[in-house]
Amino acid sequence: MASLISDLIKVVQPEVVQWRRHIHEHPYVAYEEQPTADYVADLLGCMPAPLDIRRLTPNSVVADLRGGAGEGPMYALRADMDALPLQEESGEPFSSKRPGVMHACGHDAHTAMLLGAVKVLCQMRDRIRGTVRFIFQHAEEVSPSGAKQLVGLGVLDGVSMIFGLHVDVMRPSGSIWCRVGTIMGACNDFDIVIRGAGGHASQPELC
Repeated sequence: MASLISDLIKVVQPEVVQWRRHIHEHPYVAYEEQPTADYVADLLGCMPAPLDIRRLTPNSVVADLRGGAGEGPMYALRADMDALPLQEESGEPFSSKRPGVMHACGHDAHTAMLLGAVKVLCQMRDRIRGTVRFIFQHAEEVSPSGAKQLVGLGVLDGVSMIFGLHVDVMRPSGSIWCRVGTIMGACNDFDIVIRGAGGHASQPELC
């Protein structure tokens, strides 16, 4: 099985590079990713096995691959698709074509890698028991996030386990790092309201 997967990955790898570079050239920030979602949906429609493709929101895509080896659990694989409001100055031939927007956090790679996983698993459909759900999530970089929206719309209904990943330029290419528990940081937004008298920092006793 491992040998088969490795062989299929080698075949799809050039396509993954092509997909990633296309997405990198055409970045969209959170809640504006519809062109990326459209691109993903078009590619999913050309996969070598039938997929149940849904658009729970205009900026996201969910696709189910039903295995051909009988009933079983549903596992989900997830990637994020949004870019950041940054100007790219990398000079790469596939640099962002949209001023002020750039894939600077690897979500172009995440999306392309998940598309590659879809293609590999579609070719292994007859060996899969159960269902694999592929979640192309919007708006990871902001709060409230697209994940919260999709969960509210039922994207995890029936899912037994979900897997995600994040690229890291500090790790050797081809390696996978994992751990039990938290592995990356996140943030929450909050507002503070201060009520009081104003004044000068040099005379706080007068405030």
